[in-house]
Amino acid sequence: MCSRKKFLILLISIFISFYPSFSESLVDYQFGRGLKFKNCPLRFGGYFAVKYEKTNKDEYEFNVEDIALLVYGDLTENTRFFLEIGAKELYLKKKEIEDDEDEKEDDEDEEDDEKETYIKEEKEFNINPKIERLYFDYLFNDYLRIRIGQFITPIGLWNPVHIPPLKWTLIDPVTATKFFPRLTTGIKLFGLLPFQNETWEYSLFVQKTKNINENHDNIKTDDFIGGEVKKYFDNLLVGFSLGQFEDKKIKRDINFIGLSLDYTYSKLEIMSEYMYGKEKNATLSKDIRTSYYLQGIYRVFHKNYLILRKEYFKEVDNKNKINAYLIGWNYRPLYPISIKFEFQWKKDDVKNESEREIATSFSILF
Repeated sequence: MCSRKKFLILLISIFISFYPSFSESLVDYQFGRGLKFKNCPLRFGGYFAVKYEKTNKDEYEFNVEDIALLVYGDLTENTRFFLEIGAKELYLKKKEIEDDEDEKEDDEDEEDDEKETYIKEEKEFNINPKIERLYFDYLFNDYLRIRIGQFITPIGLWNPVHIPPLKWTLIDPVTATKFFPRLTTGIKLFGLLPFQNETWEYSLFVQKTKNINENHDNIKTDDFIGGEVKKYFDNLLVGFSLGQFEDKKIKRDINFIGLSLDYTYSKLEIMSEYMYGKEKNATLSKDIRTSYYLQGIYRVFHKNYLILRKEYFKEVDNKNKINAYLIGWNYRPLYPISIKFEFQWKKDDVKNESEREIATSFSILF
Protein backbone atom coordinates (compact mmCIF):
# COMPACT_ATOMS: atom_id res chain seq x y z
CA MET A 1 0.00 0.00 0.00
CA CYS A 2 2.85 2.37 0.80
CA SER A 3 4.38 1.97 -2.67
CA ARG A 4 1.02 2.73 -4.28
CA LYS A 5 0.68 5.97 -2.29
CA LYS A 6 4.18 7.07 -3.28
CA PHE A 7 3.40 6.31 -6.91
CA LEU A 8 0.22 8.40 -6.85
CA ILE A 9 1.98 11.29 -5.10
CA LEU A 10 4.62 11.37 -7.84
CA LEU A 11 1.95 11.37 -10.54
CA ILE A 12 0.10 14.22 -8.84
CA SER A 13 3.32 16.25 -8.77
CA ILE A 14 3.36 16.04 -12.56
CA PHE A 15 -0.26 16.96 -13.19
CA ILE A 16 -0.25 20.01 -10.91
CA SER A 17 2.27 21.62 -13.22
CA PHE A 18 -0.65 22.55 -15.49
CA TYR A 19 -2.03 24.98 -12.92
CA PRO A 20 -1.00 28.65 -13.30
CA SER A 21 -0.37 29.11 -9.56
CA PHE A 22 3.19 27.91 -10.02
CA SER A 23 5.79 30.54 -10.75
CA GLU A 24 7.74 30.05 -13.95
CA SER A 25 10.90 30.81 -12.00
CA LEU A 26 10.31 27.72 -9.82
CA VAL A 27 8.79 25.25 -12.26
CA ASP A 28 9.40 24.54 -15.92
CA TYR A 29 6.99 22.26 -17.79
CA GLN A 30 7.37 21.16 -21.41
CA PHE A 31 4.65 19.00 -22.90
CA GLY A 32 6.16 15.61 -23.70
CA ARG A 33 9.33 16.31 -21.72
CA GLY A 34 7.88 16.58 -18.26
CA LEU A 35 8.31 18.84 -15.27
CA LYS A 36 11.51 20.33 -13.88
CA PHE A 37 11.91 22.15 -10.58
CA LYS A 38 14.44 24.91 -10.05
CA ASN A 39 17.86 23.69 -8.84
CA CYS A 40 16.84 20.05 -9.40
CA PRO A 41 18.81 18.17 -12.10
CA LEU A 42 15.97 15.72 -12.78
CA ARG A 43 12.85 15.97 -14.91
CA PHE A 44 9.54 14.30 -13.98
CA GLY A 45 7.29 13.01 -16.76
CA GLY A 46 5.28 9.98 -17.70
CA TYR A 47 2.90 8.40 -20.18
CA PHE A 48 -0.55 6.84 -20.38
CA ALA A 49 -2.04 4.31 -22.83
CA VAL A 50 -5.42 2.66 -23.36
CA LYS A 51 -6.36 0.18 -26.09
CA TYR A 52 -9.22 -1.88 -27.52
CA GLU A 53 -8.81 -5.01 -29.66
CA LYS A 54 -11.36 -7.37 -31.23
CA THR A 55 -10.99 -10.45 -33.46
CA ASN A 56 -13.31 -12.32 -35.79
CA LYS A 57 -13.31 -15.18 -33.23
CA ASP A 58 -15.43 -13.08 -30.88
CA GLU A 59 -12.41 -12.31 -28.72
CA TYR A 60 -11.98 -8.79 -27.38
CA GLU A 61 -9.88 -6.81 -24.93
CA PHE A 62 -10.33 -3.38 -23.40
CA ASN A 63 -7.24 -2.47 -21.44
CA VAL A 64 -6.13 0.64 -19.59
CA GLU A 65 -2.76 -0.93 -20.10
CA ASP A 66 -0.12 1.56 -19.02
CA ILE A 67 0.44 4.51 -16.74
CA ALA A 68 4.03 5.31 -15.91
CA LEU A 69 6.23 7.83 -14.18
CA LEU A 70 9.58 8.84 -15.70
CA VAL A 71 12.38 10.48 -13.72
CA TYR A 72 15.55 11.30 -15.63
CA GLY A 73 18.36 13.79 -16.03
CA ASP A 74 22.07 14.60 -15.80
CA LEU A 75 23.33 14.26 -12.23
CA THR A 76 26.77 15.53 -13.19
CA GLU A 77 28.56 16.39 -16.41
CA ASN A 78 29.33 12.70 -16.97
CA THR A 79 26.57 10.91 -15.03
CA ARG A 80 22.96 10.31 -16.06
CA PHE A 81 20.05 8.74 -14.22
CA PHE A 82 16.83 7.18 -15.52
CA LEU A 83 13.87 5.65 -13.66
CA GLU A 84 10.59 4.33 -15.03
CA ILE A 85 7.89 3.10 -12.64
CA GLY A 86 4.84 1.66 -14.38
CA ALA A 87 1.48 0.19 -13.49
CA LYS A 88 -0.01 -2.15 -16.09
CA GLU A 89 -3.59 -3.27 -16.65
CA LEU A 90 -5.21 -0.77 -14.31
CA TYR A 91 -8.53 -1.86 -15.76
CA LEU A 92 -8.84 -4.94 -17.92
CA LYS A 93 -11.85 -6.59 -19.50
CA LYS A 94 -11.35 -9.33 -22.03
CA LYS A 95 -12.73 -12.48 -23.57
CA GLU A 96 -10.39 -14.90 -25.26
CA ILE A 97 -10.02 -18.45 -26.47
CA GLU A 98 -6.83 -20.19 -25.44
CA ASP A 99 -5.13 -23.49 -26.18
CA ASP A 100 -3.62 -25.08 -23.08
CA GLU A 101 -0.93 -27.51 -24.23
CA ASP A 102 0.77 -30.07 -22.03
CA GLU A 103 4.48 -29.76 -22.82
CA LYS A 104 6.30 -33.04 -23.40
CA GLU A 105 9.35 -31.72 -25.15
CA ASP A 106 11.88 -34.22 -23.87
CA ASP A 107 10.04 -37.41 -24.88
CA GLU A 108 9.69 -37.76 -28.63
CA ASP A 109 7.85 -41.08 -28.32
CA GLU A 110 4.86 -39.44 -26.66
CA GLU A 111 1.69 -38.91 -28.66
CA ASP A 112 0.66 -35.42 -29.76
CA ASP A 113 -0.08 -33.07 -26.89
CA GLU A 114 -3.70 -32.79 -25.87
CA LYS A 115 -5.28 -29.39 -26.24
CA GLU A 116 -8.03 -27.90 -24.12
CA THR A 117 -9.98 -24.96 -25.48
CA TYR A 118 -11.80 -22.66 -23.11
CA ILE A 119 -13.23 -19.15 -22.90
CA LYS A 120 -11.78 -16.80 -20.33
CA GLU A 121 -13.26 -13.53 -19.03
CA GLU A 122 -11.52 -11.15 -16.67
CA LYS A 123 -12.37 -7.88 -14.96
CA GLU A 124 -9.84 -6.07 -12.86
CA PHE A 125 -9.14 -2.68 -11.34
CA ASN A 126 -5.74 -2.48 -9.74
CA ILE A 127 -2.81 -0.12 -9.22
CA ASN A 128 0.36 -2.09 -8.62
CA PRO A 129 3.39 0.01 -9.67
CA LYS A 130 6.65 -1.74 -10.45
CA ILE A 131 10.05 -0.68 -11.72
CA GLU A 132 10.38 -1.15 -15.48
CA ARG A 133 13.69 0.65 -16.00
CA LEU A 134 16.31 1.86 -13.57
CA TYR A 135 19.87 2.65 -14.63
CA PHE A 136 22.86 4.97 -14.35
CA ASP A 137 25.07 6.05 -17.26
CA TYR A 138 28.67 7.16 -17.02
CA LEU A 139 30.06 8.91 -20.09
CA PHE A 140 33.84 8.68 -20.46
CA ASN A 141 33.62 10.10 -23.99
CA ASP A 142 31.64 9.58 -27.22
CA TYR A 143 33.35 6.22 -27.76
CA LEU A 144 32.90 4.63 -24.35
CA ARG A 145 29.82 4.88 -22.19
CA ILE A 146 28.71 2.51 -19.44
CA ARG A 147 25.14 1.76 -18.35
CA ILE A 148 24.36 -0.23 -15.20
CA GLY A 149 20.89 -1.33 -14.11
CA GLN A 150 17.75 -2.54 -15.89
CA PHE A 151 17.43 -1.14 -19.40
CA ILE A 152 15.89 -1.85 -22.79
CA THR A 153 17.75 -4.57 -24.69
CA PRO A 154 19.59 -2.68 -27.48
CA ILE A 155 18.59 -4.96 -30.36
CA GLY A 156 16.94 -3.96 -33.63
CA LEU A 157 14.69 -1.04 -34.49
CA TRP A 158 11.40 -1.85 -32.80
CA ASN A 159 12.45 -3.01 -29.35
CA PRO A 160 14.31 0.19 -28.30
CA VAL A 161 11.07 2.18 -28.76
CA HIS A 162 9.48 1.30 -25.42
CA ILE A 163 7.01 4.14 -24.83
CA PRO A 164 3.57 3.56 -26.50
CA PRO A 165 3.01 7.11 -27.90
CA LEU A 166 6.29 6.84 -29.83
CA LYS A 167 5.50 3.50 -31.50
CA TRP A 168 4.15 3.40 -35.02
CA THR A 169 1.59 0.65 -34.34
CA LEU A 170 -0.27 -0.78 -31.38
CA ILE A 171 0.28 -4.38 -32.54
CA ASP A 172 3.95 -5.31 -32.18
CA PRO A 173 5.59 -7.51 -34.84
CA VAL A 174 6.52 -11.01 -33.67
CA THR A 175 10.05 -10.39 -34.92
CA ALA A 176 10.56 -7.96 -32.04
CA THR A 177 8.81 -9.92 -29.29
CA LYS A 178 9.64 -13.65 -29.54
CA PHE A 179 13.40 -13.90 -30.02
CA PHE A 180 15.05 -12.27 -26.99
CA PRO A 181 14.17 -10.63 -23.64
CA ARG A 182 12.99 -7.06 -24.20
CA LEU A 183 14.65 -5.86 -20.98
CA THR A 184 18.15 -6.56 -19.63
CA THR A 185 19.47 -6.21 -16.08
CA GLY A 186 23.23 -5.91 -16.05
CA ILE A 187 25.89 -3.77 -17.70
CA LYS A 188 26.10 -2.23 -21.17
CA LEU A 189 29.02 -0.66 -23.02
CA PHE A 190 28.01 1.59 -25.92
CA GLY A 191 29.11 4.50 -28.05
CA LEU A 192 30.58 5.44 -31.42
CA LEU A 193 33.38 3.64 -33.24
CA PRO A 194 36.26 6.00 -34.12
CA PHE A 195 36.47 5.54 -37.89
CA GLN A 196 34.62 6.45 -41.11
CA ASN A 197 33.54 9.83 -39.72
CA GLU A 198 32.02 8.18 -36.65
CA THR A 199 29.15 6.64 -38.62
CA TRP A 200 29.39 3.34 -36.73
CA GLU A 201 27.72 2.69 -33.37
CA TYR A 202 28.02 -0.30 -31.03
CA SER A 203 26.32 -1.81 -27.96
CA LEU A 204 27.58 -4.73 -25.86
CA PHE A 205 25.70 -6.03 -22.82
CA VAL A 206 25.90 -8.80 -20.21
CA GLN A 207 23.31 -10.02 -17.70
CA LYS A 208 24.20 -12.49 -14.93
CA THR A 209 21.32 -11.88 -12.53
CA LYS A 210 17.54 -11.91 -12.65
CA ASN A 211 15.66 -8.78 -13.68
CA ILE A 212 14.64 -6.18 -11.12
CA ASN A 213 11.07 -6.89 -12.21
CA GLU A 214 10.58 -10.10 -14.17
CA ASN A 215 6.82 -9.67 -14.56
CA HIS A 216 7.21 -6.80 -17.05
CA ASP A 217 9.47 -8.78 -19.40
CA ASN A 218 8.42 -11.14 -22.18
CA ILE A 219 11.08 -13.79 -21.36
CA LYS A 220 12.50 -14.64 -17.95
CA THR A 221 16.27 -15.04 -17.85
CA ASP A 222 19.25 -14.47 -15.58
CA ASP A 223 21.92 -15.29 -18.16
CA PHE A 224 21.99 -13.06 -21.25
CA ILE A 225 24.80 -11.75 -23.43
CA GLY A 226 24.68 -9.96 -26.76
CA GLY A 227 25.49 -6.95 -28.86
CA GLU A 228 24.74 -4.90 -31.91
CA VAL A 229 26.62 -2.82 -34.48
CA LYS A 230 24.93 -0.12 -36.57
CA LYS A 231 26.14 1.73 -39.64
CA TYR A 232 24.66 5.13 -40.60
CA PHE A 233 24.55 6.29 -44.22
CA ASP A 234 22.95 9.50 -45.51
CA ASN A 235 19.36 8.23 -45.25
CA LEU A 236 19.89 4.56 -44.43
CA LEU A 237 20.61 2.72 -41.19
CA VAL A 238 21.82 -0.90 -41.21
CA GLY A 239 22.24 -3.01 -38.07
CA PHE A 240 23.56 -6.47 -37.19
CA SER A 241 22.93 -8.12 -33.82
CA LEU A 242 23.51 -11.43 -32.06
CA GLY A 243 23.12 -12.90 -28.60
CA GLN A 244 22.55 -15.89 -26.35
CA PHE A 245 20.38 -16.36 -23.28
CA GLU A 246 18.83 -19.05 -21.10
CA ASP A 247 15.06 -19.18 -21.11
CA LYS A 248 14.19 -20.05 -17.53
CA LYS A 249 10.74 -21.31 -18.51
CA ILE A 250 11.94 -24.08 -20.83
CA LYS A 251 15.43 -24.24 -19.26
CA ARG A 252 17.31 -24.18 -22.55
CA ASP A 253 19.90 -21.87 -24.12
CA ILE A 254 18.73 -19.86 -27.13
CA ASN A 255 20.99 -18.29 -29.76
CA PHE A 256 19.82 -15.57 -32.14
CA ILE A 257 21.10 -13.30 -34.88
CA GLY A 258 19.36 -10.33 -36.46
CA LEU A 259 19.55 -7.85 -39.31
CA SER A 260 17.74 -4.52 -39.53
CA LEU A 261 17.45 -1.54 -41.87
CA ASP A 262 15.70 1.81 -41.80
CA TYR A 263 15.46 3.89 -44.98
CA THR A 264 13.92 7.37 -45.24
CA TYR A 265 13.13 9.42 -48.32
CA SER A 266 10.93 12.51 -48.29
CA LYS A 267 7.57 11.46 -46.73
CA LEU A 268 8.37 7.74 -46.79
CA GLU A 269 10.12 5.54 -44.23
CA ILE A 270 10.80 1.82 -44.76
CA MET A 271 11.69 -0.40 -41.80
CA SER A 272 12.62 -4.07 -41.82
CA GLU A 273 14.03 -6.61 -39.38
CA TYR A 274 14.98 -10.26 -39.76
CA MET A 275 15.60 -12.63 -36.83
CA TYR A 276 16.87 -16.21 -36.68
CA GLY A 277 16.95 -18.17 -33.45
CA LYS A 278 17.53 -21.74 -32.34
CA GLU A 279 18.21 -23.74 -29.23
CA LYS A 280 21.83 -24.49 -28.47
CA ASN A 281 22.92 -27.88 -29.85
CA ALA A 282 19.53 -28.33 -31.53
CA THR A 283 19.36 -30.18 -34.86
CA LEU A 284 18.70 -28.19 -37.99
CA SER A 285 15.26 -29.79 -38.38
CA LYS A 286 13.96 -28.82 -34.94
CA ASP A 287 13.63 -25.93 -32.51
CA ILE A 288 14.35 -23.21 -35.05
CA ARG A 289 12.56 -19.87 -35.40
CA THR A 290 12.78 -17.40 -38.27
CA SER A 291 10.87 -14.18 -38.74
CA TYR A 292 10.90 -10.90 -40.61
CA TYR A 293 8.74 -7.87 -41.17
CA LEU A 294 8.73 -5.21 -43.86
CA GLN A 295 6.95 -1.98 -42.93
CA GLY A 296 6.30 1.22 -44.81
CA ILE A 297 5.26 4.49 -43.18
CA TYR A 298 3.97 7.29 -45.41
CA ARG A 299 2.97 10.76 -44.23
CA VAL A 300 -0.27 11.22 -46.14
CA PHE A 301 -0.81 14.73 -44.85
CA HIS A 302 0.19 16.80 -41.86
CA LYS A 303 0.23 14.72 -38.63
CA ASN A 304 -1.34 11.67 -40.33
CA TYR A 305 0.59 8.52 -41.25
CA LEU A 306 -0.39 5.41 -43.19
CA ILE A 307 1.37 2.19 -42.13
CA LEU A 308 1.53 -1.02 -44.17
CA ARG A 309 3.30 -4.12 -42.83
CA LYS A 310 4.00 -7.63 -44.08
CA GLU A 311 5.19 -10.13 -41.49
CA TYR A 312 6.39 -13.74 -41.60
CA PHE A 313 7.08 -16.13 -38.73
CA LYS A 314 8.02 -19.81 -38.80
CA GLU A 315 8.60 -22.10 -35.85
CA VAL A 316 9.69 -25.62 -36.81
CA ASP A 317 9.22 -27.46 -33.51
CA ASN A 318 5.71 -26.19 -32.82
CA LYS A 319 4.79 -26.35 -36.50
CA ASN A 320 3.74 -22.73 -36.89
CA LYS A 321 4.01 -20.83 -40.14
CA ILE A 322 2.34 -17.43 -40.00
CA ASN A 323 1.87 -14.75 -42.61
CA ALA A 324 0.40 -11.48 -41.38
CA TYR A 325 -0.63 -8.25 -43.10
CA LEU A 326 -1.36 -5.00 -41.27
CA ILE A 327 -2.78 -1.68 -42.38
CA GLY A 328 -2.80 1.13 -39.85
CA TRP A 329 -3.36 4.85 -39.38
CA ASN A 330 -1.42 6.90 -36.84
CA TYR A 331 -2.71 10.39 -36.06
CA ARG A 332 -0.43 12.68 -34.05
CA PRO A 333 -2.27 15.94 -33.28
CA LEU A 334 0.83 16.80 -31.23
CA TYR A 335 4.08 14.84 -31.18
CA PRO A 336 3.55 13.42 -27.63
CA ILE A 337 0.02 12.19 -28.53
CA SER A 338 -0.76 9.18 -30.71
CA ILE A 339 -4.16 7.85 -31.83
CA LYS A 340 -3.93 4.57 -33.72
CA PHE A 341 -6.36 2.53 -35.82
CA GLU A 342 -5.26 -0.84 -37.20
CA PHE A 343 -6.49 -3.91 -39.04
CA GLN A 344 -4.43 -7.12 -39.17
CA TRP A 345 -5.08 -10.31 -41.09
CA LYS A 346 -3.06 -13.29 -39.95
CA LYS A 347 -2.96 -16.83 -41.32
CA ASP A 348 -1.25 -19.95 -39.99
CA ASP A 349 -0.48 -21.99 -43.10
CA VAL A 350 0.35 -25.17 -41.14
CA LYS A 351 -2.77 -25.20 -38.95
CA ASN A 352 -4.88 -23.72 -41.76
CA GLU A 353 -6.28 -21.09 -39.39
CA SER A 354 -6.83 -17.41 -40.01
CA GLU A 355 -7.60 -14.46 -37.76
CA ARG A 356 -8.71 -10.92 -38.42
CA GLU A 357 -8.14 -8.28 -35.76
CA ILE A 358 -9.06 -4.63 -35.39
CA ALA A 359 -7.35 -2.48 -32.79
CA THR A 360 -7.35 1.12 -31.66
CA SER A 361 -5.48 2.99 -28.96
CA PHE A 362 -4.88 6.37 -27.39
CA SER A 363 -1.55 7.17 -25.75
CA ILE A 364 0.09 10.32 -24.45
CA LEU A 365 3.52 11.33 -23.21
CA PHE A 366 3.30 14.15 -20.70
